[in-house]
Amino acid sequence: MSDHVFLFSLRLPGTGQFAALVTDLASNVLHDLGFTPAAIAEISGELQAGLPPGKVGGAGPAEIPEINVQFEARDGEIEIVVWQAGRRILRVSRCLP
Repeated sequence: MSDHVFLFSLRLPGTGQFAALVTDLASNVLHDLGFTPAAIAEISGELQAGLPPGKVGGAGPAEIPEINVQFEARDGEIEIVVWQAGRRILRVSRCLP
């Protein structure tokens, strides 16, 4: 899929298990792009390690501010970027298979 371009992003307000949702979504996107299970596990591990713990939204001690996630494939590369409170907190990229 290296000759294709796509971009999508999502905003996660409210509560929920943010890290699990993002890594599951990333795994599905990476699988559809043709990444191997080993590469998907590696990238998912990077995402899991870099994402904040807790739930999205609200002000309770186990909750974090709204999160924005962007997936972009262009120029033969996939890039996953996560923002929290308007600040980039995580970026993972790989060459497309």
